[in-house]
Amino acid sequence: MTRSKQPASRSAAMVCPRCRRVYDRRVFCPRDGARLAERLDADDADAAAGGSPSWRVVAGRYELGELIGHGSMARVYRATDLETGQNVAVKILGRQYADDERECRRFFGEAHALLEIDHPGVVRVLDVGKLFDGRPFLVIEHLQGESLGDCVRRCGILPVDTALRVVHQAALGLCAVHRAGIVHRDVKPDNIFLLGEPGDPEEVRLFDFGLAKLHTADMQSHSGSGKVIGTAAYMSPEQVLAESVDARSDVYSLGVVLFRAITGHLPFDAPSDLDLIAQQVVLEMPPASWFCEGLDARIEAMIARATRKAPENRFESMQAFADAIGRVRQDPLAPAEELAQAVAPDVYEPVTDTGRQAMDVLRRRLGLGGLAC
Repeated sequence: MTRSKQPASRSAAMVCPRCRRVYDRRVFCPRDGARLAERLDADDADAAAGGSPSWRVVAGRYELGELIGHGSMARVYRATDLETGQNVAVKILGRQYADDERECRRFFGEAHALLEIDHPGVVRVLDVGKLFDGRPFLVIEHLQGESLGDCVRRCGILPVDTALRVVHQAALGLCAVHRAGIVHRDVKPDNIFLLGEPGDPEEVRLFDFGLAKLHTADMQSHSGSGKVIGTAAYMSPEQVLAESVDARSDVYSLGVVLFRAITGHLPFDAPSDLDLIAQQVVLEMPPASWFCEGLDARIEAMIARATRKAPENRFESMQAFADAIGRVRQDPLAPAEELAQAVAPDVYEPVTDTGRQAMDVLRRRLGLGGLAC
């Protein structure tokens, strides 16, 4: 088999995505602190060219380099476009999903979603196709820097001014996403990329639209499969309960991102995802100032409004959230009351039988009793 031709140490070697130094048995680069990535995976290399001598070349054009990112569904490799000499990134669906029609459709859906958006804050898709074994791949612009997730794991917190600038740019990118009729559904620090030197980002790019949905489709159904889709710590209550989501769900998630970047903590912490999502849906959001003494009251009010349980109590759109961040950055006298817009008790009310059943389970999980009949 082709796999046996590769050196046994190949998959064990780890490479720094910034300085490209190679290490064994490390997690972070001792030189610059970047999280290390595995080298090229032999399975993906074999599938790239169907056993041809040019086993590192995808579609006869993109020469794969080291692995620079991976999740449960796909791997992302640094690559070179042999026709233009341009550095790019190639995202390949995992081998275990090669025959899964639904996941292949979702993967191609990410490419189609990105092709609908033309904004400097959203990663650009350059090409899309299939490997020899039928798995889809997409080629995106190569990004130099680190994700916000890696940044906060490395630094703990961001300076408030930097956090506001980063989240403001992310919000403007999401405005373009929403104008294209798309809800991202997985807004989190790991999906916000910071271009430039670590600690001093110049620009922001949104990426990983694998869970994105058109507004119209989501307003007519749940997740499409009845599954809860997203990342537990950043999901809105309606997303947790697999109910209809719109742009205000992304507002909630970005509010949690801002909370995390400024305070160094998530608003809720629990030993399991089930307990975590129960807290997300049922419990009141703690004030950000609990974790960040002396926090500007306007920033706290803005985070509180973005992360309210009921969608109608949040900023009415991502543009409204972006405008609020802009006012705080530009006008030191902007009153907190204008940003907060206090409302009646903020409780999420499920709108479907499935949502009500799930809410009942989550309330009981926290020892609060079921919903009243």
